[in-house]
Amino acid sequence: MLDYHRYQFSWYVLQGLKECAKVLGLDLVTHPLSDKGTQTLTDLLNQEDIGGMLALTVDDPAILDVVVNLKKSAVLVNSEDPLMRISSVMPCNRSATRMAADYLVSHGHRDILFLTHPGRRTIEQRHEGWQESMRYSACYAVI
Repeated sequence: MLDYHRYQFSWYVLQGLKECAKVLGLDLVTHPLSDKGTQTLTDLLNQEDIGGMLALTVDDPAILDVVVNLKKSAVLVNSEDPLMRISSVMPCNRSATRMAADYLVSHGHRDILFLTHPGRRTIEQRHEGWQESMRYSACYAVI
């Protein structure tokens, strides 16, 4: 996973995963990838006692390629593979942001600012949800 000190959402997801693993009697071993190369990841996942991988908040195509080529069970959490080679679980950022903006519109707000910085695909999805809400509510949005 990425540096969870900077990605607070991912830290909370990780805590939930750890709790679920404990209930199921599974060992969940975590390794931050911010300072490890793909060779280290390959070495780690080739260990026989590692059954699979949950990749949390990972978008690096090189890491996704390594995961695909290992032929071990893997699921992306809060990430997606643009080529759809790896299953993923993530929040529906677009519809959640659409619902939030629609809520503001339904309460009389008309100038709604979407303030962010460029980054992950999840940010783009949120922006798309905001744009969709503004388009269908006929609001004059601040971009």
